[in-house]
Amino acid sequence: MVRKFRVTFEADVNIYIDDKVIQQVDSEWRKQFYQDLDSPHKIAEHIAYNIVLFNRKLSSLEGFANLPDDAVTSKEPDWNIEAIEEMQK
Repeated sequence: MVRKFRVTFEADVNIYIDDKVIQQVDSEWRKQFYQDLDSPHKIAEHIAYNIVLFNRKLSSLEGFANLPDDAVTSKEPDWNIEAIEEMQK
C-alpha cells in the first residue's frame, strides 16, 4: 500500500545581501525586470526565495547576472514541519 501525505514546512534562514545588489534595483531596472521589487525587503524576499528554495545562484537570476554570486550568501535553513496530513488517493 502506498500512502500520500501533504507536509507543510516553514523555514528560517539568514540571508546576507551586499548593498550593491539593493542599489542595482532602480526605476530603470524595474522597467525591464520586476516592477514590484520596490523596497529592500521585497528584493531580499525575491532573492531568498530563489536561492533557498530553488538553489539558484545570484548570477542566474534575471536582472542580477552582472553581479558576483558571493554578493548574496545564506546559512542553511532551519526547517520546521508545520503540519502533516494524510491525503486520500
